[in-house]
Amino acid sequence: MTLISTINRLENRLSQAFSSSTWLYKILLISIIISTLSAFPRYDYIYEFQNLRKGPHGAWGILCMRSANLMDSSILADGDSHTRKLTFRLVLPILLKLFHQNVWYVVVLQTLLGTFMMYLIAKIIYQLTSNKLTTFYFTLATTSIYFGISAFWELGGFGDSFAYGMLIIAMYYRNPIIIFGAITIASWTDERGFIAGGYVLFWWLCRNSIETKMGIKDILNNIFSKQTFAIIASWIGYILLRVWLTKYYNLDVDTHQIGGFMLGPEHSSSIGLGLWTSLEGFWIFILLTGIIMIGNWNEMRIVFWGYSCLIIFLCLTSCMVSDINRSISYGYPLILLGMVFLTKYLTKKELHYFTALIAVICLIHPLLMTFGSNLVVWAYPLPYQMIIFFFR
Repeated sequence: MTLISTINRLENRLSQAFSSSTWLYKILLISIIISTLSAFPRYDYIYEFQNLRKGPHGAWGILCMRSANLMDSSILADGDSHTRKLTFRLVLPILLKLFHQNVWYVVVLQTLLGTFMMYLIAKIIYQLTSNKLTTFYFTLATTSIYFGISAFWELGGFGDSFAYGMLIIAMYYRNPIIIFGAITIASWTDERGFIAGGYVLFWWLCRNSIETKMGIKDILNNIFSKQTFAIIASWIGYILLRVWLTKYYNLDVDTHQIGGFMLGPEHSSSIGLGLWTSLEGFWIFILLTGIIMIGNWNEMRIVFWGYSCLIIFLCLTSCMVSDINRSISYGYPLILLGMVFLTKYLTKKELHYFTALIAVICLIHPLLMTFGSNLVVWAYPLPYQMIIFFFR
């Protein structure tokens, strides 16, 4: 039996499995199960913190303290670099206040939102490709990187999955009220969600003009669409409210370990690894998108420069903080935007095989997280965690 025949047999079985009306839910279930087995979440951490009251376990301890008094940031002053930046990241403290500081409820909500986010991503890809296998490969690849697995694996109270989910909601729904609310929630989850609103804005500029010649006039004609106006309005609202909170409650945020000095030799040793492990195989996807744009220069030159500038901006700003992986992942909307262009210029067969390659790369690559210059965290797969459990 040849390799090609084996692959064809596997794809035939997948096609049969996805032939029913519940095919989308099967794609979600298979992708999430495979990915969580390769990066299994440590629910015992939450159990120890919530039920046994042992250890801080990430940011949960400080978040619970903050939820008792949302406008008091003094408790953050003596914490580590991450803790001192939580001043305006109010979504998790508000949720903990609503749930009476029960972390389990936040984890369940995080998991449900992550599942819904992957559902929307799968729907977007199928709307673009009309191919179930391509949708499966893309979904599997997404759940194999930090952006897609964070809702299930990240249990330290960072809250990235809430911001990621809101960004995808703002990309899927055209309703300006939903977009306004989603970008607002993303911004108050993490300041990077505010910045990522720009990637969503560029998504709508291109999405609304994809059937045109994509010239500067065609793109600018959509600058005042309902979707872009909702994003700009959410930015204005966030800035005004943040200024008001700073003035009347004396809230301040620490900017230590943020800036160009993080690109220096003392902090740059993990930049290469951090950049690659953030998106893994999707970097090839971004590269191909750029090549396709260059190959269709007359039509895509304006979009190419905009897309390239946003990718460079994403990389530079992400390298100016210690948690590169988390920051780069906020640029995932640019990957979905790339899919819009690839479906326009590649054949369905080409796109099918290319997404299969990306899925394989992302799946076999271990999920690694870099923090600072000398800390790399490996998300242990379930078999390895079982070995640790029996031999510890």
